[in-house]
Amino acid sequence: MNRFKEFSQQFPAEAAAVGRLLAGYADLEISLMHCVQMARGGDLDTVLKAMFGKRGEAQRINTANTLGKPAYDSLGLGPRFSSAIGDMRFCLNIRNCYAHSLWHDANIGYLAFVNLEELAKATVIVTNLLGLTIRYLDIDILTKQEEYLDFVDHSFSFLNYEGRFLKGDLSSNCVLAPAPHASG
Repeated sequence: MNRFKEFSQQFPAEAAAVGRLLAGYADLEISLMHCVQMARGGDLDTVLKAMFGKRGEAQRINTANTLGKPAYDSLGLGPRFSSAIGDMRFCLNIRNCYAHSLWHDANIGYLAFVNLEELAKATVIVTNLLGLTIRYLDIDILTKQEEYLDFVDHSFSFLNYEGRFLKGDLSSNCVLAPAPHASG
């Protein structure tokens, strides 16, 4: 039986939040793509193919940065765009934390997981999984992470509309600038 499915029955709120984070990351990539597309005059074909033509989330962020930064710099939004790219990298870390994990119940009331990439990056020969760091999740942590992804999505939407407004493509920006986020 799928272990996550088993634990999702025991920890339904946490499992649902992890699912939203994993699925929500894909939506965030689309928001980033549209943000870059609009800064480049609406050229979806070039941005889509450059970002999604090869696999790899980090590569997509790097490509988006390369394509979008000059346009946002020219509009005076370069620092805000760079900040949003940094925030996106943090969201990727959140996504990878859960996407490459083994889930279990530590019998202490929390959903626990270990990240297999931790051992995969070890320079020693791995003979068992005992060296993995056990991490515990609760709904408060997951809620904060979801709020962070929402903040980053809002940042890309603001940049998208603000860029079009500054270029004269829109008469106003209908998306308010996001309030600074306290922590990631």
